[in-house]
Amino acid sequence: MNENTEGKIYTNSDKSLYLTISKDDLSAYLTIQDNGNMIDEKEISNLLSSVGVKNGLEEAIDYNAKNEITKEIGEPFLIALANVTRSEAGIKYNFDIESCINPDQQYEMDDLSQFEKVEKDQAIADVSASEIQSGDADIFGNVVSTDNGHQVNVDDIMGNNVHFSAETNQILATEAGYPYLNHENKLF
Repeated sequence: MNENTEGKIYTNSDKSLYLTISKDDLSAYLTIQDNGNMIDEKEISNLLSSVGVKNGLEEAIDYNAKNEITKEIGEPFLIALANVTRSEAGIKYNFDIESCINPDQQYEMDDLSQFEKVEKDQAIADVSASEIQSGDADIFGNVVSTDNGHQVNVDDIMGNNVHFSAETNQILATEAGYPYLNHENKLF
C-alpha cells in the first residue's frame, strides 16, 4: 500500500468490496475481491453512499482514463478524487538572483552600479505558504480547511541584515545595501 491507500477502510457485508479513504479525505480507492459472485454497480454505489462519499467520482473516472489506469481484481483503484486547487509554498525574490553581487569577490565603486541596491526596510523577498483554495470540498462534500498548508522555514534562508515580517509575509532589508544569496542559498 502507498500513502494514498492508507487510511480508513470500509467494506460491504460479504467483504468483496474494500473502500479505503485517504487520511486527508481527498481520495478513495476501491478494491474488488474475487469471491465467485458477480458484483454490480449498485453494490459499489451502496458502499459509497453508506460511507458518505459524495464528490470526486467523475474526477476519478477522468483521472483513471487520462492515465490509462485499468481496474484489476484484488488491486486498489481510484474511485473518488476531490478536485482541490493548491498553491505551492515558496519564495519570490524581488531582485535578480542571477546577477547579484558575489560576496567572495572585491568590487570597485564604479562596478557596484550594475547591481541592484535596496533601501532599509525594503521588501527583498515575498514568502508564500501552500494552501488549499477556500471553497474546495473533500470527497464527503466538506469544505477543505486552508490551514494545513506547508510553510517555508524562513530561518533556513535568512542571513544577516534581513528580517521576516509575519504581517506582510516578506523578508525585509534591515539596512541599505546589495542583496545576494550566499553559497548556502541564505539571503543577505
